[in-house]
Amino acid sequence: MTPPYHHCTYSQTSLPVCEETSCYPAVGNLLVGREKHLYASSTCGQQKKEHFCIVSHLKEKKKCFSCDSRNPGESHEIENVVSRIGGNNSKWWQAENGKENVTIQLDLEMEFHVTHLIIIFKTFRPAAMLIEKSHDFGTTWRVYHYFANNCTKSFPGIPTGSRQRVTDVVCDSLYSGVDPSTGGEVIFKVIPPNIQVDDPYSLEVQNCLKVTNLRINFTKLYSLGDNLLDSVKPNKMNYYYAIYEIVVRGRCSCHGHASHCVAKLGQPTGPDIVYGKCMCTHHTKGFNCEHCEDLYNDIPWKPAIGNQTNACKKCNCNEHATRCHFDQALWDSTNKVSGGICDGCQHNTMGQNCEQCKPFFYHDPTLDVTHVNVCQPCDCDPHGSLDKGNCEPVSDPAAGIVAGFCHCKNNVEGKCCDHCKTGFWNFQPDNPDGCESCRCNISGIIGNPECNEFTGECTCKKNVVGRDCSQCLPEFWGFSSDELGCKPCDCDSGGAYDYKCDVINGQCHCRPHVNGRRCDRPLSRYFVGNLDYVIYEAELARGCQNCQMNIREPESDKEPTWTGLGFMTVYEGSSLRFNITYIPQTLEYGIVIRYEQQLPLDWEKAVVYIEKTSHIDHVGPCAKTQLLDEKIFSLSSSEIYTLIYPPVCLEKGENYQVHLELTYYNMQKDRPQAFVFIDSIVLLPMIDRIPFFQENALGKQNYEEFKSFQCDEVFLAVSQKEPDEACKKFLYSIGFFVFGGSIKCDCNVSGSMSEECDPLGGQCQCKPNTVGRQCDRCVPGTYEFGEKGCKSCDCHTAGSLDNICDIETGQCHCYGNISGQQCNKCLSGFWNYPNCEVCECNGHADSCNSKTGSCLNCDNFTTGSRCDRCVTGYFGDPLIGINIACQPCLCPGTIDSGFSHAQDCELDRQSQKPNCHCEEGYKGEKCENCADNFYGNLTVAGEKCQRCGCNDNINTTVPGSCDQLTGECLLCIFNTEGQNCEYCKKGFYGNATQHNCQVCMCNSLGTDPSAEHCNSTTGQCVCLPNVVGQTCDKCDVNHWNFGSDEGCKPCNCDPQGSVSDYCNVFDGQCHCKKGYGGRTCSNCEEHYWTNEEIGCMPCDCDFEGSATLECRRNDGTCFCKKGVVGKRCNQCARGYIGVVPNCKNCGECFEQWDYMIQDLKNHTLMLIEEFKEVNDTVTTVVNTREFEDVAEKLQEVQQLLDGENVTDLDTREMETFVELKYNFTIQLEDVELEANITTQRISDTKLALMDVREQGSILEQDVKYMKSYFTRLHQADVEGTFNVVLRAGEKSELAENRINAAQDVLNESALRRNRTELLIEKKKVDLDKTYAENKSALKNISNEAYNILEAEISYINTLVCDGMGTVDNCDYLCGGIGCDKCGGKGCDKAAITLATNALDLVKEAQNNINWKETAVTDLLYELVNLNGLSVETLKVAREAYELVKNAKFQSENSPEIDGLLSRIENLFDSDGAQLTGTRDVLEKVKLLSSECLNLKMSLGPEKIEELADEINGMGKNLSNIDITLIATTNEYKGSELQKRALKTKNDTDAILEVAKTKVLDEANDMLEHVATFIDKGKGHMLTTENVLVEMENQTPEINAVSVNLTRIVESLEEKSDELHKNYSTNEYFLNKAVEEMESIPELAETAENDAELLEEECNRAENLLIQKELALNEKRNLKEKLKKKAIELADFATRNYHELLSLESEFKRNNQALKNYKDVFHRLLQECEDAIAMIRKKNSLYRMCT
Repeated sequence: MTPPYHHCTYSQTSLPVCEETSCYPAVGNLLVGREKHLYASSTCGQQKKEHFCIVSHLKEKKKCFSCDSRNPGESHEIENVVSRIGGNNSKWWQAENGKENVTIQLDLEMEFHVTHLIIIFKTFRPAAMLIEKSHDFGTTWRVYHYFANNCTKSFPGIPTGSRQRVTDVVCDSLYSGVDPSTGGEVIFKVIPPNIQVDDPYSLEVQNCLKVTNLRINFTKLYSLGDNLLDSVKPNKMNYYYAIYEIVVRGRCSCHGHASHCVAKLGQPTGPDIVYGKCMCTHHTKGFNCEHCEDLYNDIPWKPAIGNQTNACKKCNCNEHATRCHFDQALWDSTNKVSGGICDGCQHNTMGQNCEQCKPFFYHDPTLDVTHVNVCQPCDCDPHGSLDKGNCEPVSDPAAGIVAGFCHCKNNVEGKCCDHCKTGFWNFQPDNPDGCESCRCNISGIIGNPECNEFTGECTCKKNVVGRDCSQCLPEFWGFSSDELGCKPCDCDSGGAYDYKCDVINGQCHCRPHVNGRRCDRPLSRYFVGNLDYVIYEAELARGCQNCQMNIREPESDKEPTWTGLGFMTVYEGSSLRFNITYIPQTLEYGIVIRYEQQLPLDWEKAVVYIEKTSHIDHVGPCAKTQLLDEKIFSLSSSEIYTLIYPPVCLEKGENYQVHLELTYYNMQKDRPQAFVFIDSIVLLPMIDRIPFFQENALGKQNYEEFKSFQCDEVFLAVSQKEPDEACKKFLYSIGFFVFGGSIKCDCNVSGSMSEECDPLGGQCQCKPNTVGRQCDRCVPGTYEFGEKGCKSCDCHTAGSLDNICDIETGQCHCYGNISGQQCNKCLSGFWNYPNCEVCECNGHADSCNSKTGSCLNCDNFTTGSRCDRCVTGYFGDPLIGINIACQPCLCPGTIDSGFSHAQDCELDRQSQKPNCHCEEGYKGEKCENCADNFYGNLTVAGEKCQRCGCNDNINTTVPGSCDQLTGECLLCIFNTEGQNCEYCKKGFYGNATQHNCQVCMCNSLGTDPSAEHCNSTTGQCVCLPNVVGQTCDKCDVNHWNFGSDEGCKPCNCDPQGSVSDYCNVFDGQCHCKKGYGGRTCSNCEEHYWTNEEIGCMPCDCDFEGSATLECRRNDGTCFCKKGVVGKRCNQCARGYIGVVPNCKNCGECFEQWDYMIQDLKNHTLMLIEEFKEVNDTVTTVVNTREFEDVAEKLQEVQQLLDGENVTDLDTREMETFVELKYNFTIQLEDVELEANITTQRISDTKLALMDVREQGSILEQDVKYMKSYFTRLHQADVEGTFNVVLRAGEKSELAENRINAAQDVLNESALRRNRTELLIEKKKVDLDKTYAENKSALKNISNEAYNILEAEISYINTLVCDGMGTVDNCDYLCGGIGCDKCGGKGCDKAAITLATNALDLVKEAQNNINWKETAVTDLLYELVNLNGLSVETLKVAREAYELVKNAKFQSENSPEIDGLLSRIENLFDSDGAQLTGTRDVLEKVKLLSSECLNLKMSLGPEKIEELADEINGMGKNLSNIDITLIATTNEYKGSELQKRALKTKNDTDAILEVAKTKVLDEANDMLEHVATFIDKGKGHMLTTENVLVEMENQTPEINAVSVNLTRIVESLEEKSDELHKNYSTNEYFLNKAVEEMESIPELAETAENDAELLEEECNRAENLLIQKELALNEKRNLKEKLKKKAIELADFATRNYHELLSLESEFKRNNQALKNYKDVFHRLLQECEDAIAMIRKKNSLYRMCT
């Protein structure tokens, strides 16, 4: 809903302001023009000159100024705040200095609506203020709003915050701040935007808006603290109120019923003034439109709201009162529909709406209720009425009451009760009921049961007869209460014998086998014949010698153009005779010839004539028929049928012969080879000769309808088209008549689906491949008619003449030498289908293979594809011309004898003897001997030659390789031997039967020298101990020392110190754990010592206290520096003090004492050593226990001696040990003797051992030498190993030289290997370097190309497809290059999407433009129609001119008319008419006629030319104008044009009537005006025609418009002819001139109104056309912009596309470079792999050398 403070605007084309919506005056500043009504309670300088200062002038030199109202330059009156356009800040209002309570008041002259208030201050805004308003001219005041810097202090008790309702009064601080010092604003909106107003016309909202007085109260000034500085005397010159401008925005309050206001009487006027007096609409009145007009109080007054005008409603006083008043009770009782009560009813009326007549008056129903004479006095017949002549005052249709009707007796009616009621008669005054009752059958009469009031006869319904209306008319039935009483029989014209039916059930008299009440449908299993039912096929005709039957097979994708089997090919000069044996009805028939012309030109002459076998019935319908008359015609090459004219009458049941002669194809030249395909002839009944189409008007109408739908044309040519539904009803009737009823279907039981057929035409439902109306034959191309239809012939296209086969057997018509049911194979004795050549078998076979031509079943011992050679075992030459018979071969006997050693033989041409082709293993002229390398004794019967069993180890080309009698192998090869060469020679191994005997390659370092050869089968050499391998070339697992004469030694790796049992095969070094060392990992490595329980432990020596990081291997004790002791050397030694490494000597005293201790220690150690020697030497000691005790003690001593330091406790223990030593010494002396004896024995043993040691020393030297040799061998590098292998290879080469003299080959091999190794060593560095560089470069190039490609592709993908994808990673949504999509839905930024969208927008714009162009075209067409109407009017005017001219002529020569005019004048004079004479009437009629005639040409020639130019300009941009014009033409032909033409015709008829009756005396003047109008019309028509010609030249599509206009003109001319024909009828209306004179003013008024409407319509069309043209220009501009944008986008996409192509080319080049680098890399890599493979191969070869 539009709020009341919004301004209403209207477009140029909208209805007048306020007509259909609420309206509001413009909002403006209410202060403008009301300066004198603006008051301020305080103004500076009014009493005297005052000075004031401006606090904010801090930088200006002048800070104080003067205020004097008497001086205009220093005056600051309140009117200065009124805003002016272009104003400045040089004027303002200013209050007195220091005065706080100041008011400004605006007094309005009437009520206004205020929307908001704006105050712009020159000084600081007030610290507190409030706004008040009054809507009762100051009687009461209400606060609008409070403003204060401190609301609580300034306005205690007033709510703060924003307003929540329009009625809220609050205080806020938004506009009360001290800043700014000048230019500050205070803005107050009556209806804040934050408040949702549901009903802007509610009382509370209206009360807020309505204002008659506005007051602004300033209550507190800002002092900026001056009162605190000087409370005694504040500086008032600095503080005052000053305002630049006040704006009170509002409008006059008109409650939505006025769009503008005017000044109140006496109020000054001027620009920008908002006036207060509303110019009310909606039938309101008052300054503020607050009341309804006097006669518009039917509803309560309301303000207009939005689209609801709430206009005051006129009271329905029926124009019998001038005022009314609103009654609330009435309003409520009518459910708020009407509340107005009329006051002071006139013209004998009374009531709320003056709608009732006074008593004894009635409401005349013929007069409008508003007519002054609407209440007429009652006029009742006293003989038939009641109630003393009172009548019904008003009509009551529901109660059947009509106003003015008197209250009649029971059987009397009528307005005046002056005649009998319906159903009664014999009106009598003395009858208390008035009339007697009629006796009519209710069902047969019209309306109520009435009869003639004088005779009593009833009025029957249309189809009912009888005095009491109880019977049906003939040809009607079903007497009932229907509207017509009886229903027409409506018997089918052809299906029934006549139009009569049973009066009860309506059943017509049907022809045979016709069913239905109307006889309009055939019985079940019967049908109605079509028009072309009587058809005779040309292929069944006779009388032609050289005609050929052309059977056609239907094609599945085409409709057949023939009936029956096909066509008959008829040549020039030939004729056909058709025997006509069936004529269903005596009638005229048209002969239709169906054909297909195969030549390019028309067949110029053909003749048809008919013969009858019997005489013509001279009294029958065909008595005048001349059958033998030749009917000459031609056959068009563009048609497929011709209808022979005239038709011929044929008699039912008679036989005829129709002769068709094709005389000439070209009458100028004989063309005997010219031919035409004749399909059939059809006897087509001539519809116009059928009786029921001619016997009455309905039949003729049906015939016209039949022809309009062209129902018979469907049957002229062969067509599968169904007749139109509108035609079928006629076809049924025609068929029933022509064929005497329905025809039995007779569907073939085998060929049809059922016994039912199509009721129209009789076509049965055929099974597959069956045809014919009765489905009684196979389709051409099928055969074997049966229960399942027909089978397809499937004749082979290459072997058959056509696809037509025998209908019984299915045998196709084959070409020569071809056979088979489908002609798909050659005859016996022929081959190569479809060419079918004669089999060439040299007379030895009767048939051959149908595909290859190879002969079958050759006889006379022949064989071969042509029987051209003898069978195996025979010789001769069976070819034709030679005929040497095939004879058996004797090699030496025949095959059947069992002594033949040859499969066949051949004839020697010279000797005429056979040459045997010996079997393998035989030789000789007759194969009587065994061949070389075969053996056998052929002298023994049954013996055969066998191949020598040498396992292919002999040279079969060398004679004598085996014995020919025994088969023993003599010359074995491939290093084999044995009776059958089944073994390898000594020194070789392998499978001799497989030719792989290889030389034994035993390694001399690992082979047992006692073994001679390797295993002859496996090649396994006899190896030394722990040596393995087929060639004994390596040690067994966990063994080493290969090359020794004793074989390989076990690794013996220490299980605790080694990782595994495996060791190095050359030096035997085991793989040690961490901390272990030695060959077998049984020792600890450096910086480790042996822990018997755990293993090798790290020394962990203190690096500051130890001399080295090594420790003792047995206990891990470190070697300490001087003065340091401890296992880790981390303690100061005895005799030293301090902390490692700062251990200091204790002094000389300690050293002496320590010397003694050390000496004792040394002595003790010596004793221990001696004890050990004794213990090691003596094998048997007497006192073993004592020795053990001594050993334990010595061990303790040893531990003491090994201690890190010697303490006092150690000394005491040592003393104890010394005592023990003494005791021990004594015991030693006891055993010393025995020890000496033992010593002597040991000496003897030592001497014996020395000899052994010498011998061992010699062996040891040998061992050391061998060990050294093999150690060097094992420890050598690859080159050394290679040299060893090379020497072994040299030895092997010498051996091989002695065996097979192959030393040179091995030397060359070695030389090549050396060269290869040197080359590899030489090129290895360069190759590795090049490889590394290439690899790095390739990687860099690949990375760089990939990065570039990734970056560019990503950018391009983003630009084109709006996806972030790359080559390898497609964006899942938008895709990209190399992906399966690009752009699409969701990828709105993609160039391709933008281009597509732009294209869609262009297409949409084009569609919109086309639509707009169509709309413009419609308007143009409407304009053309208007011009057409002008042409139509011109034609009518011409007709009027002619009629008037004739009327004038008749009037001048008709005394009757003169007399009639005299009577008319007398009538007017006697009746005192309004018009003073006939001349006045004629003048008015003449004027109105002239105006009517000029209506249609309101557009002048210049305007028409201008519109034509616009049409031409628009026509150039139009497309598809034909479709648009046709569619528009159809639309307007059906609606507007028809209405206007009808309206114009009616207007013209009215004008003509007036002219014929009233303007006879002024015909001369009319002629002059009409002639002038005709001249103008001709000029206009000429201009219009020129424009149309120009339009036709420029836009050919507009020709359709001209055609339509021409048709319209022709139609109007036809109407004109009808008008002319009706002229005689119009003369009748001249006799009623007097009666129609009264209607002249109404006709004139109607014509004038029509003229105005037509003029308005023309103007509206012109305006609409201008608007559409403007809209079209806008659309065209938009189209150009879109097109330009699309071109830009296309260019942008094209540039990106070319850039993409460039990047793609660069990518391809980089990719090709990568491929080239890749190929180089692979080539180099392959060379390396080949070289490595060669090295490995040579290395493996040389290792096996011995």
